[in-house]
Amino acid sequence: MDWFAFDSPGLCAVLIVTVVAFILGGLVKGAVGLGMPVTVVGVMSLITDVRTAAILVIAPVIVTNLWQCWASGRTLRVYKRYWRLTCSMSIILLLTASASADISLKLVTLSAGFVVVLFAIANLFLQPLSIPSRMDGCAQYAAGIATGVLGGMSGLVVVPLAIYFTASRLDKEMFVASTAPFFLLGAVLLCVGYSYGGALDITLILLSLSLVVPALAGLLIGEWIRVYISEDSFRVLLLSVFFCTGVNLLQRGLVG
Repeated sequence: MDWFAFDSPGLCAVLIVTVVAFILGGLVKGAVGLGMPVTVVGVMSLITDVRTAAILVIAPVIVTNLWQCWASGRTLRVYKRYWRLTCSMSIILLLTASASADISLKLVTLSAGFVVVLFAIANLFLQPLSIPSRMDGCAQYAAGIATGVLGGMSGLVVVPLAIYFTASRLDKEMFVASTAPFFLLGAVLLCVGYSYGGALDITLILLSLSLVVPALAGLLIGEWIRVYISEDSFRVLLLSVFFCTGVNLLQRGLVG
């Protein structure tokens, strides 16, 4: 990452784009409960490589999800309720993230984008998917394994988790309260995996920590907006974010 090779006007532009990216990422997450990493990576890809952007977003993801976990007060209950998802996701994600350097990021990104786009289109225009209660245990294992594999390889744990919790038909507040603990867990495990693989250094860590402030500012704005969104509007907005996320993943996978 050669940010500091810019002249003063160039460095100023980089700083502006970076701050805007993290405010937007926080705003999207505050409004619909997810989308920060993909939003940030999409904007930051204008000025740096995708992997650097994915590493920079780790600290803001951890802090913003800690904020939402604290606000909901349901974190331990969520982990207990979804213990199958917690265990399967943790094991697979940690193993996959540790070996992610040897996996084709392009293929994983394309696959994830394709799945998200199909899911968003199906739920926007067809009968919404739902998980029968008798199948929830199996669905948790499936979501945990898929999150571990796709999240460990691409750094984006949002895709299988979002599909599972959306198909669980939670209201908007329960959706945010249930997803935040798992996004937090995913970010921590990715951090451990990246550290094991040597992808983190002190400069990236300090930069990531400094970007917590604009991300939190965006989060607070997004949470204020969410109060005024109806359940139906929330569902449409959430699925629209899924669709844009999937298109962005496909674009990233195609252009490399």
